[in-house]
Amino acid sequence: MYSVNKFNIVKISVLVGVILSSSSCESIGNMQSEKKEQELLKKVELASAVYYCEYEKPYPNNENDEEYQRRQNKIEAERQNLELTEIRAKQGGLTEEKIQEARDAGEAKGRRKVAENIASRSRFYLSCDYFGKD
Repeated sequence: MYSVNKFNIVKISVLVGVILSSSSCESIGNMQSEKKEQELLKKVELASAVYYCEYEKPYPNNENDEEYQRRQNKIEAERQNLELTEIRAKQGGLTEEKIQEARDAGEAKGRRKVAENIASRSRFYLSCDYFGKD
């Protein structure tokens, strides 16, 4: 038979407290991990939206060589930014599937912005740098 004294009760209380605090630390760690994952997914989606918006944006018929080259450089810079963002997302622990889903969502946003702009007939004044929340 066990005898119960103050020392045993204190040991049990401390042990229960350690177990509870370690499980709450794990849940806080999981929440931070999920938040980081969501931030990475948003970055991939935004980079994809900007790239596809720039890529699909119509260009004027009277575009000169300098304007054409500037536009091509902008498209290439956005493509490289998208690739770097995807690499960072992989390093952050995201799976290929999640990255592809975010990229597809961003592509849809970019193409939708171009289509909406063409429909409003202000197609040559399209800025792909700003995407509002849907």
